[in-house]
Amino acid sequence: MPATPAVTRVVYASQSRIQGPVYAEMERIRACAVRHNEPAGVHTALAHQSGWFLQWKEGPEDALRSIMARVLADPRHHGVRVLHRSEGARLLPGVWTMSIVQCNDSAAEFEARVNQVDAVRVQGLQYAPATVWRMLSTPLRHACADQQGTPGVFRRVLVCSAGADESFTLVQKLARHHDQPVV
Repeated sequence: MPATPAVTRVVYASQSRIQGPVYAEMERIRACAVRHNEPAGVHTALAHQSGWFLQWKEGPEDALRSIMARVLADPRHHGVRVLHRSEGARLLPGVWTMSIVQCNDSAAEFEARVNQVDAVRVQGLQYAPATVWRMLSTPLRHACADQQGTPGVFRRVLVCSAGADESFTLVQKLARHHDQPVV
């Protein structure tokens, strides 16, 4: 079986300029990304949290460079900060993953986490892309937030609900049963 070619991976954070609810705009971003990224072999994960975007892209170097040029010119955000860049096996399983994280962290608190990850990068080290993602997308008030940078220690479960809150009720019930916080 032939070896899977290596891809270039980039994880970056940027401040959102979107005012008000972001879901409809995120859907427009998704439609554009799937149209451009899939034919180019680029996979993307996008999150919006606390007034910031967090994006992880991976694919062929030339395609990624072209797509990143478009991303940098996009008026829906500013202050792009690349927090991880590497080459290796593809880690994102599909062309598109998207989330809107609802939490009480402020934009300044999210920026503090961005600064923390960036400070490590500036020192010549870098976290793995999944660790960067986890460190930035986990609310600061989470009981284990201080362990996010330790691979294998921090785990979480995400719940998606398309129209009702039964999923969240189940999570709250399980948390009470196991004496765990829901963040």
